[in-house]
Amino acid sequence: MGYKLTRISILFVVLSLVAIMFSQPTPCLSQTVLKFASPLPEKTIYSAGPMAFMKKIEERTQGRIKFQTFWGGSLVKPPEVVDSCGRGVTDLVHGLWIYDPGKLPLGNYDYNFFFNEPNLRTQSKIKREMFAVIPALNGELAKYNIGPPLLFMGVSSYDFLSKTPIRSLDDFRGKKVTHTPVEHVPAYESIGAASVISPAGPVYSMLERGLVDIAAYPTEVFNMFKMPEVAKHYTNGGFSMAVSKI
Repeated sequence: MGYKLTRISILFVVLSLVAIMFSQPTPCLSQTVLKFASPLPEKTIYSAGPMAFMKKIEERTQGRIKFQTFWGGSLVKPPEVVDSCGRGVTDLVHGLWIYDPGKLPLGNYDYNFFFNEPNLRTQSKIKREMFAVIPALNGELAKYNIGPPLLFMGVSSYDFLSKTPIRSLDDFRGKKVTHTPVEHVPAYESIGAASVISPAGPVYSMLERGLVDIAAYPTEVFNMFKMPEVAKHYTNGGFSMAVSKI
């Protein structure tokens, strides 16, 4: 237990106060290496925020805190992010709520609003402030030995990539739509489509093999996983602007 308490203290006390504690130059007496894991590839727009965050921490601690990074699910697969962080397999994870909503139902609240605030900075500010004033949001993380979020980053709207054109809601009827947020299932059911819940990584193969007809993810995710190679028709959905986090 002592090991876990030490790691959490480093993450959620030292990092949050680092700008004050290390504002003056201090000798580098020792070094702590923290593991950061993400299910997403390294060279993508989604990696920019975490990389800038880790770089700033290393600079402000004069190298006393360093990070070992594991991208593309190389250490932790999407469904494992909650347990792996709580058990100390990794110290920081990218994503979290969306991959295990059954364990953390509150943190995904923004996916329930299909047409919400379109400004990404505002979205991040809203979620940051809600975690600051609503104890239950951090409380559900604490149940799994996970501290409060350190970084909030906006994600662009969910759009559609399909093998046949989408011209109206009728074109969804009888189709299989793959997406990650479970909160979206009732919407697709209401227009006659069937949901296939999946992280983005396997979707290229699912589209190629005809296991699904439509992919619903942010545009940057389409490009990140090269989905337009196997599904040529793009439709702007413009809904559910959400916030990713560390």
